[in-house]
Amino acid sequence: LLGWKRLIQLVMTMCMSDLMKDSVEGYDLPKGELWRHSIAVSVASDVLVKGLKISEADEVFTAALLHDIGKMVLGDYVKEDMPKIDAMVAKGISFEVAEYIVLGTDHAEIGAKILQSWSFPTPLVEAVHWHHDANSCSGHCLMSDIVHIADILGQMAGYGKKSGDCEPAAVSDVLERLGLTPEDLPPLAEQTA
Repeated sequence: LLGWKRLIQLVMTMCMSDLMKDSVEGYDLPKGELWRHSIAVSVASDVLVKGLKISEADEVFTAALLHDIGKMVLGDYVKEDMPKIDAMVAKGISFEVAEYIVLGTDHAEIGAKILQSWSFPTPLVEAVHWHHDANSCSGHCLMSDIVHIADILGQMAGYGKKSGDCEPAAVSDVLERLGLTPEDLPPLAEQTA
């Protein structure tokens, strides 16, 4: 029998699948790539929760599934600014920082505002908001830490990473808080693929 948690995850996944399967041109994500990345991050979050035996992370699958929802909103707007962002990235600035400098916001912040307006629980909203900058989380941070690492695992597994992008780096404080080391990540990424 499906447990209640799994049933909710299945319903959420089905509801989001059609929305996230479109291409997101501004972020150079072909049709289905945002969806594949989101599913990979959700799977990685489950791998982490089970592997680390974290019991209080019921909503982490949903947070991981929705972590890049802001890209769907910003996709049309960011297209004209992408050359500026790419130029900054070429100079060694992270994509997320460049996105914020150029746009005055980023997809994580926009995604969090969307989920907050939909009355999602605060820990889930914070996980989406801080998935690239987990050390800036000041409230319910366990879920932010998990989604941060799960996002990296999804990219390491080949989902959501553009060719030519450098390997994403986990924040060492986040790894330490979760009891992980950088060496733990490749085997976890293999379980995600």
